[in-house]
Amino acid sequence: MNKSVITSVSPRECELIASGRQTMLVRKTRPNLETPFKVYVYQTKHNGGKAIVSEVLNSVYGGGKVIGSFVCDRVRLCIPFGLKGHLLSQEVYREMCLTKEQLDKYGGLKTLYGWHITEPKLFDKPRELGEFRKPCNHINDCCTCKEAEFQYDGDELRGLICKREISLTRPPQSWVYCEPIEEE
Repeated sequence: MNKSVITSVSPRECELIASGRQTMLVRKTRPNLETPFKVYVYQTKHNGGKAIVSEVLNSVYGGGKVIGSFVCDRVRLCIPFGLKGHLLSQEVYREMCLTKEQLDKYGGLKTLYGWHITEPKLFDKPRELGEFRKPCNHINDCCTCKEAEFQYDGDELRGLICKREISLTRPPQSWVYCEPIEEE
């Protein structure tokens, strides 16, 4: 797997994924990657009062860190009822750990994507967001990139050098492409 993504996940969902109960993560979009691809899980800092996070996840991992990963081996198209007459089975709702009402509230009448979760893994030690790098999106336009550096030979300008990878400084709203990291 060459490219990966990092996705923000609530503490409640982190617990469900770690326990193996949630086997499909619902998102409004999907990466332009062929399956399988690696997904790093960033645990958000709050749980919105929806559930009490297990003692282990809360004390060891807390929030605001990348706590683990999984492999997405397939992406399912989740077309809401009313569009093309498509119904999701009760099994799919169980895989998502959502009710029809929760799914409708999240997606409305928009098509959603179910990322199938395989090989879930909790890291021994949570990783900082800054350890992850996203690919540069200023390809062939380094002059507009804040990460590009001018290279000098003494006082003479030799050129503009792009680092091509940028450290993540903010958690993704949903998900963002990132480079794979070495796992312990």
